[in-house]
Amino acid sequence: MKKILQRVKLNPYWKLLYYLPIHLAAFALIERITQGRVCWATDLPLDQMIPFCEWFVFFYLIWFPFMILPGIYWLLNEPETFRRYMLSVILGFSISMAVCFVFPNYQPLRPDPVPRQNIASALVRFLYAIDTNENVFPSMHVVGAALVVFACRYSPAARSKPFLLPVCAVLSVLIMLSTLMIKQHAVLDVVAALALCVPLYAAIYGKRCFRALRLH
Repeated sequence: MKKILQRVKLNPYWKLLYYLPIHLAAFALIERITQGRVCWATDLPLDQMIPFCEWFVFFYLIWFPFMILPGIYWLLNEPETFRRYMLSVILGFSISMAVCFVFPNYQPLRPDPVPRQNIASALVRFLYAIDTNENVFPSMHVVGAALVVFACRYSPAARSKPFLLPVCAVLSVLIMLSTLMIKQHAVLDVVAALALCVPLYAAIYGKRCFRALRLH
């Protein structure tokens, strides 16, 4: 553990990790503020055509190690990749929370009760219990999944393994689909998240934008 901490401190950008507890505290505060406010429903008729499939909950939960494990690798081995990855996370998640604060939103798509009795349905019920259906636009789950793919495209280690980027991209798409299949997000939440990712990619990985931000 001591050696790992020493390697972390060798990364000049490790203090960007301070954003994570700030993000969690800010999101919890926005969740409390949203309660009792008039919220905009993000669902569309198209959402009613998407079937509920509890088995996609496993892809939804994979999002957490999907974001964390590559981040740890880049923190320990690729300072520049880590910097760009964290900057994209900070910008993406902060913009998403700002939208939720200014335009309180929710999606009324969750099945009640959750159908079927199996381990996947039990996980969905647990997820519903600990996470509300408010503050869903744009989907931070989708934003985060896309940001990992962006960082993999930049990472020298990922580029050196031709199979890694396609696997990462496919897993990212499955995570995005899972938000719809377990009714955690609406189509509009996903579309807004993908739209947000376009300028994020240009800002963090485009040379001219990156220089303009004075991050290089």
